[in-house]
Amino acid sequence: MPTEAVAVLRELARSFPIPEPGWHGYVEEMRACRRDLEDAAEAIDSDPVASAALERLTDGDGPADAGAPPAAVAAALDRLEALPVPEGEHPFLDEIVPTLQAARLALHAVAASREATERFVSRARARSS
Repeated sequence: MPTEAVAVLRELARSFPIPEPGWHGYVEEMRACRRDLEDAAEAIDSDPVASAALERLTDGDGPADAGAPPAAVAAALDRLEALPVPEGEHPFLDEIVPTLQAARLALHAVAASREATERFVSRARARSS
């Protein structure tokens, strides 16, 4: 049974608004960030280290000073940071901003656990093959 936090991550990923490609110039980047969030949620699920890290992060504690995140997680964080965040008036602002914030926390939680990082990488590889 997933934790409440993992269930929230999954729901945020599921409901993350992805526009039609003709309407938005960052559709592929948005899809990649959603996949990263889905992979992070799965990697955190039933990993006590990553789950504890996610709990600390959602309580407002910063990521543990574990140095640079593993390459796959760093790449996902880079994709997330490169995605422009709308400001001001936007019809889906209330969905976009919390989802991107949650994705950032989830990726840092994955980075806190070697096992979660391995699961994250494994899911990404399986999807690309």
